[in-house]
Amino acid sequence: MAARASGIDQCLLLGGIVKFTSFSAAVAEQEHFGFHPGWAWAAAAIVVELIGSLLVITGRLAWLGAGALGVLTAVATFAASPFWAMQGQARFAGHQHLLRASGLDRRSCHGGNSCRT
Repeated sequence: MAARASGIDQCLLLGGIVKFTSFSAAVAEQEHFGFHPGWAWAAAAIVVELIGSLLVITGRLAWLGAGALGVLTAVATFAASPFWAMQGQARFAGHQHLLRASGLDRRSCHGGNSCRT
């Protein structure tokens, strides 16, 4: 199973496991970024990270798993990124980070896994 997994997929799977085993910290994280109720957002993130990663890793409905993980990552990035409040060179650096993060999502789908299932 892990032979088909990219590093990004494995990290997202591990992130879901960590959130599941430390649910109170996951709830606090969601509430810190303004997502209320925190328990519902934390549960949704855990489900998407676990199921989405497994779909991509196993190659079964990989397109669906990659899409769900991409949406989760986009929502988290835009909610948590300080890019929107930055000025000057810091804003440029934040913009570059945002572009790199979105590029990693696309590569996780096109890396060693097929998104055509």
